[in-house]
Amino acid sequence: MGPAILTALVLVFASLLYYVYDGYGRLLRVLCRLRRHTDPTAFPSKGERPTVAVLITVHDEAHQIVERIENILAQDYPRGLLDVIVASDGSTDDVAAVIAAHFGDDVQLVEADDRVGKSAIQNQAVESTRAEIILFSDADTRFVQGFLREVTAPFADDSVGAVQAHLLFVPSDPEAPVASQARYWRAELEIRRLEARLGILAVASGSCIAVRRDLWRPLPPQIGEDCIIPLDVVSQSRRVAYADEAIAHEPADKEFDDVIATRARMTLRNWQGTCSRPALLNPFAHPGYAFALWSHKLLRWLSPVWLIGLSVCALLLALVSTRPLELLPAAAVLAFWLLALVGGVAATRSRRVPICGTTYAFVLANIGFLGGLIMVARGRTIRLYR
Repeated sequence: MGPAILTALVLVFASLLYYVYDGYGRLLRVLCRLRRHTDPTAFPSKGERPTVAVLITVHDEAHQIVERIENILAQDYPRGLLDVIVASDGSTDDVAAVIAAHFGDDVQLVEADDRVGKSAIQNQAVESTRAEIILFSDADTRFVQGFLREVTAPFADDSVGAVQAHLLFVPSDPEAPVASQARYWRAELEIRRLEARLGILAVASGSCIAVRRDLWRPLPPQIGEDCIIPLDVVSQSRRVAYADEAIAHEPADKEFDDVIATRARMTLRNWQGTCSRPALLNPFAHPGYAFALWSHKLLRWLSPVWLIGLSVCALLLALVSTRPLELLPAAAVLAFWLLALVGGVAATRSRRVPICGTTYAFVLANIGFLGGLIMVARGRTIRLYR
């Protein structure tokens, strides 16, 4: 390839990376300012609260289930309107005995004798309740006081079919090797807020998503609730709201391998889930959701392809270049990888270096995305992942 083609490819790959990680957010902010006359996040106030079933999916988590359930029961929500369901996916510990001893009949237990997968046991648990709102959560999630009031408030608006809460990942050590992932998550939350304001939010976190019972559809075994529930809700002409004041905490992954494995698994299951609803990716059928899903999800998951393409083309351009200006992309790429290397070395020593740490976190995320894409290409599915 000649310099002209390589230069064009460098510009394309660089533009895609910029759009995915910065340009899309800026575009959403502009669109929000243009439609200030409407505010889809302002919900009507109704006196009656809905019945809520908090569904906790577990596998061998007896060590933390009591604290988790107590956290839910301590919420300032009418006890007569609140059910707690624990869905145990083939647990081999004494989680059933622990629940019975501490809570008796106040907590419903749905058990599978063998591992059936998170989605399958969730399907069984949902069938066991007639609560108006189903709130999916995990054993290591903790709700801040007032969470249930805030996460159910948007359902006063009949156009809302699901609500995404405000999930915060809390590292056990602020200087931990993966602490720099926090910046990535803050940017992700801001994107979700903006999409919600525009009425095009179609993603959620599985540990704190609430959905109307009558809109819920059984989960495919290889796809998680975080992906498919929002897609099924918007497919039924309802929207996903964002409850900024419904705050939940969850521990962050501690090790590099955990971060990569989590992101790879998420990419695989979410790619398969998103592509299972192709109508929402059609800009002629659903322009708003297609715009959000392509920009927020598919193009981001493909970002390791753009990053590798940019790096290779920039270096090739330097090799065939005849003008000094054509060496700049290679210099920028080499500087980027050098910053990531310094950030990685610092992280292994539980240190964080400004800019280097952020660059390393970016590379770490893309390694996870790449792992997920490879599994997609190989046709893998994941059902047992807890």
